[in-house]
Amino acid sequence: MRKFSLAVAAASLVTLAACGSSSDDAPPYTGFVQPANTVVVNFSVNDAANRVWQAGELAWKGQMQFDPATRLMHFNSDWLALDPNWATLYDDGPWDTLNATTNAPGHEPLGAVAGDHIWGVAGFFAKPAAGADVTVGYGLGDPNAVDRNATWYWLGSSAGSITITSTSTIVNAPGQTFPAHGTYDMKLVIDSAGLAASDPAWVTTSVEVKGSKWGWVNQPAYDDGTHGDDTAADGLYTFVFSNSIDGTTPPYPGLLAANDAAEFVWVLGGVEYKVSGDASPTGVTAFLKNGAAGAWTAATVTMTAPGPFGANTQVIVP
Repeated sequence: MRKFSLAVAAASLVTLAACGSSSDDAPPYTGFVQPANTVVVNFSVNDAANRVWQAGELAWKGQMQFDPATRLMHFNSDWLALDPNWATLYDDGPWDTLNATTNAPGHEPLGAVAGDHIWGVAGFFAKPAAGADVTVGYGLGDPNAVDRNATWYWLGSSAGSITITSTSTIVNAPGQTFPAHGTYDMKLVIDSAGLAASDPAWVTTSVEVKGSKWGWVNQPAYDDGTHGDDTAADGLYTFVFSNSIDGTTPPYPGLLAANDAAEFVWVLGGVEYKVSGDASPTGVTAFLKNGAAGAWTAATVTMTAPGPFGANTQVIVP
């Protein structure tokens, strides 16, 4: 794919001087100037319901490289190679307007409103040649995490995807909305004596679970009579969702709401508990509790539709 001269593109990021004193003069343009022969690619994430994410904590990750100085984006098929070049999301207003606080052009798509907790970014892809369409897979991550490539805050089993063509002018990448936190807690239990057959056998030197509602970060499960575990050393390892919620750090998990789907995968001895590429429900049970005074009731463990990394186990709040 053609790349633009950085010097030319950087020159686009300017605030033009005032146009003279004549009343017939057009008002000065005070935003970012789109580089020539590029396609505007927009992306936004809505956190208005909870308003917990802060500046610099979310980034658009995927099969692209992003230059924050020129705002040019270039395709790269290797997701992991893009670690330092994710597109950070902003809440500073549209790219064609100066932000009143920073006196610099905003970064969000046109029409965005600064400070509304809808985080976005607009990048500029070089327009591909006719017949050379570019398809880009993407998700959402944390640019500040120690292992940034391990963070995945995108909701759902499949990554997002957009296609840029020679006739594209603006491409709106489907974003996501973080659902409002609810009142339901969840307990997951795995029976180490009732696991699916495997050769070699599953190892339970460590038992963890990762899931969509806590950013796919591995969280420990317990068989020591603590952290919600009923009986120590009975081979039943327990994870209680509320124990992983502190409300002060990314990914800011919150209690589940009605109709929420909480996807998860157990990790045994550092290996995902999967059979033929899909998370296994064998030996897995789940419970839900509504409110602190509620009682735990059994919940059904189901499977998601297959995604690029197989199907996940899940619990859907009624």
